[in-house]
Amino acid sequence: LMNQSQISCRDLYECSSIELDLLTDTCRALGALGSRLTGAGWGGSTVSLVRDNQVDEFIHNLKIEYYAKANKVKIVDDN
Repeated sequence: LMNQSQISCRDLYECSSIELDLLTDTCRALGALGSRLTGAGWGGSTVSLVRDNQVDEFIHNLKIEYYAKANKVKIVDDN
C-alpha cells in the first residue's frame, strides 16, 4: 500500500520530486517493505518500513547508496 501510494503521489498527483523518487526507490532496493513520501511532498520527507533487526544496516547503506546515486544524476552537489 505504501509503495502504491508513492506511485500515486508521483504519477497522479505529481506531488513527489526527483529526490523523493530516488530516495523511496533506493529504500525499497535496500529492503524496505514500503517507502513513500510524507507531509506535503515537493522535497519533503519519506517514511519507510524496515524490519527492526535491519534498521542500523539499512540506514548505513541508505546514506551510501542515496548519495552515490544522487551525485550521478547531479541532485547533490559535491561541494
